[in-house]
Amino acid sequence: KRYADLMNRASYEAIDSPRNLKLLGMANLKFILMPKAGKLKNPALVPVYETADTTVWQNPKCLPRSYIVHGAKIITDDKDKVLDALFDEHFDPLRTVILESGDSINTGIQGMPQQPGEKVEFLKYSNNEVVIAAALKNDGYLVLSDSNYPGWKVEVLNLNTGERKYAEPLYANHLFRAVGLKSGKYSVRFIFQPQSFYRGLKITILTIIIAALGLIWLRLKSSLKKQS
Repeated sequence: KRYADLMNRASYEAIDSPRNLKLLGMANLKFILMPKAGKLKNPALVPVYETADTTVWQNPKCLPRSYIVHGAKIITDDKDKVLDALFDEHFDPLRTVILESGDSINTGIQGMPQQPGEKVEFLKYSNNEVVIAAALKNDGYLVLSDSNYPGWKVEVLNLNTGERKYAEPLYANHLFRAVGLKSGKYSVRFIFQPQSFYRGLKITILTIIIAALGLIWLRLKSSLKKQS
């Protein structure tokens, strides 16, 4: 549904409009494949490969898959306002993240991009788990350009203090994931554990307990027979 919301709004303009290129960049889409008949007109796009029928264009607005920002705009309970903010020509996703919940962090350098000396490094990346090493010189937000939906959890380990916290990732820029971080060094682990996982785990544990009780009863019954 959230993806459809973005695509519906994007369909109002050409795919190579500045706002749509920014949207595709937020999704970490680096290349655009188009048939020759659908030649793109935005001079910012660079053709990097061609065949007889198609052209591959490089999107200069492509953002890293994960990055740090030091500003946030919180818009609650209003999808249209969120989309309006995303498609505002002045919105810079490298400086500000649009959130739908949570408290705004007083970063001290509000609206600034990732600073020199700050880093984001992927330690693990799979369909169900993403682990990122992050270092922040000022308070801010770690943004991950992967879809967020119910079932994703985030574990934040502060490498300076050893403190470990668990939460649900924030919805960032309507579709993606974010987590607020104070200055310091962190290991941030996103893991997908839907409710069906916990229901299955409970059923498995209950089955093991019932089987164990049944085994104990059979042994006890056998022992009583021998004694009689």
